[in-house]
Amino acid sequence: MEELAEGRRATAEATRACEAKDWTTCLDALDRAIARRPGHPTLLLQRARALAQAGRGPDALSAFERLATMGLVF
Repeated sequence: MEELAEGRRATAEATRACEAKDWTTCLDALDRAIARRPGHPTLLLQRARALAQAGRGPDALSAFERLATMGLVF
């Protein structure tokens, strides 16, 4: 139960940081959330978008490719 709660806290932190365009904090929080919910498509998409916004093009492309290999198309 604590694991789920921590995942939710990390997701909320990531949302706030992304809205503030604080990409470092956003990505750190998303990584914590994804560690607790690996393969969660919404979190993976948010991470790919944050990587792109942070100017990390190659990392963003890899993240979007991972989503595509999962059969997810947005």
